[in-house]
Amino acid sequence: MTTIDERAVWAVWAWGANNCGQLGCGHPEDLLAPTVLKMSDTMSESAHTVWPGLLTGGGAFSVMLTDSGRVLTSGKNDCGQLGQEPQKCEDGNHYKDTLFFSPCLLSDTITVTQVAAGWNFVLALTGTGSIISWGSNSFGQLGRVLSGGMKMDPTPASLLLNIQPLLVPTPGVSKFVDVAAGLRHGLAISECGHVYSWGSGRKGQLGVAIPQGKSLLDSPVPVSLSLAVGDKPIQVVAGMNFSGVLTERGIIFLWGCNKFGQCGVDPATEFMLKLPSQLKLPEEMSRTDNGQKHLKVVSVAAGWTHMIFKTDNKQLYSWGRADLGQLGRSTDLVPQHMPGHIAIEEKITSHCCSSEHNLALTDKGQVYSWGWNEHGICGTGDEDNVFLPRLISSLLDKTVMGVGCGAGHCFCWTMRPA
Repeated sequence: MTTIDERAVWAVWAWGANNCGQLGCGHPEDLLAPTVLKMSDTMSESAHTVWPGLLTGGGAFSVMLTDSGRVLTSGKNDCGQLGQEPQKCEDGNHYKDTLFFSPCLLSDTITVTQVAAGWNFVLALTGTGSIISWGSNSFGQLGRVLSGGMKMDPTPASLLLNIQPLLVPTPGVSKFVDVAAGLRHGLAISECGHVYSWGSGRKGQLGVAIPQGKSLLDSPVPVSLSLAVGDKPIQVVAGMNFSGVLTERGIIFLWGCNKFGQCGVDPATEFMLKLPSQLKLPEEMSRTDNGQKHLKVVSVAAGWTHMIFKTDNKQLYSWGRADLGQLGRSTDLVPQHMPGHIAIEEKITSHCCSSEHNLALTDKGQVYSWGWNEHGICGTGDEDNVFLPRLISSLLDKTVMGVGCGAGHCFCWTMRPA
């Protein structure tokens, strides 16, 4: 987690869609450019307690994981995705949104180390290696069967109080090490290197075949899937209706919906991959000209219908849907099933994808954005789509330490000497 320098001043910035208060800024108006958040009373604690280790989000809601392992949420809560009991509006037909970040209803004894947000649910990995889930369960995306056929669970902490474990019930698994959330499905990696999926699988995103060669359509609890390699998985990613795994050796496996080539196969050949398939990497990554070693993939991020990976020389490659500028490497509207290099000269330290746009953080603390820009998601001050990576001008005089995305909104956090 982030180490806090007590001599520094820290700030959280937000921009993009805010119709349900997902930016946590106290009002429901969109922000077309990065704006400093005003902390609510619940965040008026020491900098060490509230400093974000991660900011992410789903459809119109956000999740902040603090450096001390607390979870704060903001935005839409009609399915309990904030980890708080939904509250009806006075008209009795709608649910109240939360306009400031406030604590999720988790026990103080639980320390969270990772969070992943789907469209209207959240998966959280704890320090003990268990998975906690809350929000909508209409498609089994919580990975656990709810009593009475309930379709949502807004209060995960209450299950602990009832001595009902929140560990996603997978026989033989003692500890999980990574978790990811798609639109309506979840993924996880166990400490021993097994990959599990659950939730909706109607587009093949569970990666599990059943008799007669058909895909498993859904599963309310995790099921194990097979990778055709002995390499150990280290990261899972989930898009709208597709999934992926990155291994220690930098191999990527993908499966699920391939409508835009997001699984690395020509969609004219395969519209859906039922089982994990190894992604073919660009030839340039295996060249050893001038004594240089071949490039290795070290991290992967998934949007709704596109993907980006980072290599060990801190460069980015993209593929998938391209019509809104998602790939950041061409104004061509044709989807690309082969990864291609994104021309950013600076070294990239971290990157993330929202539904159809992206952020990349450089080693100098600057932020690039590109892709879909409705609601000002790219932070440019307007709503014109951005087809090539562009530095966010209002952050040029800041030192950005981290970036995060929801489905249509963004965050970053900055530091400056006191």
